[in-house]
Amino acid sequence: MVSVWSIRYTIEGCAGRLGNFGDTNLTHRLVSLVASLTEHPEKSLPEALGQWSDVKAAYR
Repeated sequence: MVSVWSIRYTIEGCAGRLGNFGDTNLTHRLVSLVASLTEHPEKSLPEALGQWSDVKAAYR
């Protein structure tokens, strides 16, 4: 099984492929969203993200 650390490392290493919005906060939010969904692919967005603010940000 792949560790959570290696998933995060791989995703952060590919942040340029995921998108660079010219804003560090938006890029970090995208990397965090993809990491959370990768860690919990069977869950819905609210279940995978946990916090309402993260869910709200994901739908923006």
